[in-house]
Amino acid sequence: MSNKHCSSSRYLFLLPLITCLAFPITFVISYGYSIANKNVNSTGDFPYISETGTKPPESCVFGQLLNIAAVISGLTIYVRYRQTHQAFKHLIPSSSKNNYRWNTAALVVGMCASLGVSMVGNFQMDNLLIAHYIGAGLAFVLGTVYSWMQVYLSYSLLVYMCSRAMFYFRIVCSFITTLFLIGTLVGAQLYQNNNKQVLSYRLLSTISEWIMALGLAVLFATFASEFKATKVEKPRISIIQEKLSSR
Repeated sequence: MSNKHCSSSRYLFLLPLITCLAFPITFVISYGYSIANKNVNSTGDFPYISETGTKPPESCVFGQLLNIAAVISGLTIYVRYRQTHQAFKHLIPSSSKNNYRWNTAALVVGMCASLGVSMVGNFQMDNLLIAHYIGAGLAFVLGTVYSWMQVYLSYSLLVYMCSRAMFYFRIVCSFITTLFLIGTLVGAQLYQNNNKQVLSYRLLSTISEWIMALGLAVLFATFASEFKATKVEKPRISIIQEKLSSR
């Protein structure tokens, strides 16, 4: 590999860090914007993440930033997939086919979660609720599944690429994400069952959602240390002259 390629790959570790920061930055901007425009209640209540980007003009900012975050997270997930594949192939030649299947499954699950993030931004609650809920389900439920799949893959890569401390930290991130996913769903259901009269149930749900989202963002940041040991080469694009001459 040329020095130019090595130089560009040196900063690859920034990709998961940018992914981690993209989500809370998006949420803080949309929350502040919605409060400034008095589209959410800033006293006595705390909104769901989606409620901060439901009404214009903050819905435009919310959608654009989430689309960017979805693309960045998708890139991170793909690089993580390729990195893990190469680790199994070259660092652990005796690795079972099951590990490769888990890695491929994690790629599919992660990409679907990124698609869900984009759907949450593009289909606001007030405009197309069903599509919004589908996107939220993909983002949060599959995002949580993806985090546990990374725990499994990290266990398979212990000693070879993943440190034991990082493995345990990812378990903690996944546990927190799962716990607050349950809190989000249970709080929302209790709030509905009580005719939306008990505000504490809503707060349980909304606060849990924010913590869950931050937990998923932190998971991406944990890839940074391993991305430092990874290099990316530019794809090769070739012209098929026979195809051109036949036109």
